[in-house]
Amino acid sequence: MLRARVCFLILIQWTGLTMAAEQSSQGITLSADATEYVVGGAIPVKLAYLNTTPNPVTFKEPLKTWEVQFRAARNATPPEDRPFGKMSSYTTPAGVERRTVEAAKPVTLDPGKQAAFEYDVGTRWPELFSPGQVRVSVVDLHGEPWRTVSNELTWKIIFTAESVDHLLAILGSAKSTADAKHFAVYWLHTLDTDFQFNLEHDAVEIKKANQAALKKFKKWWVANRDSDAVAQLLAANNRTK
Repeated sequence: MLRARVCFLILIQWTGLTMAAEQSSQGITLSADATEYVVGGAIPVKLAYLNTTPNPVTFKEPLKTWEVQFRAARNATPPEDRPFGKMSSYTTPAGVERRTVEAAKPVTLDPGKQAAFEYDVGTRWPELFSPGQVRVSVVDLHGEPWRTVSNELTWKIIFTAESVDHLLAILGSAKSTADAKHFAVYWLHTLDTDFQFNLEHDAVEIKKANQAALKKFKKWWVANRDSDAVAQLLAANNRTK
């Protein structure tokens, strides 16, 4: 299983007790242990914040705020930014829909100390990692309008037999987002054009049909996984992207 650990080092310097735009001076350095990952697979990252000032600093957990974002870019397409912070919605007893932002705990660093935060961007946003080259970086918006963007890293994303297992897991998980499921359906369909999975409707009949489609695909996959025909399809997915 191709599963390399990625280490992102975010070094952010504060010149005051707050991270306000007029007071902060931020520099972000991005590093990684590997340059190749599997479609649908895990990509754990690490963000380390370092306090280089003579004073304690307090800030919100970067992985739970909208101001710190993960960016993925490809040639000829605009970059896609994803905030690390999550937003959820709920309906009040009166029938009014509300949204709430993920709570971020305060983090306090003494001078010279650092705090590390780990995250799996591959599992959170699999749709960002289709086969081919992708340039990734981290954007910190705390200093707007002087936005800070890290150096870019270039990764090679490959489609392998292992990817199929990951994509099937995405479709089978209630935690997967709609974007992730559409991504999984698209790439599974490149292997078996008979595979149909309806994500537009939530009726009981549709759910049953989807389960039957998954069962049929898994049976087909077991029978054909090691065939020359599948090897050619996997190669085509990597070659044309």
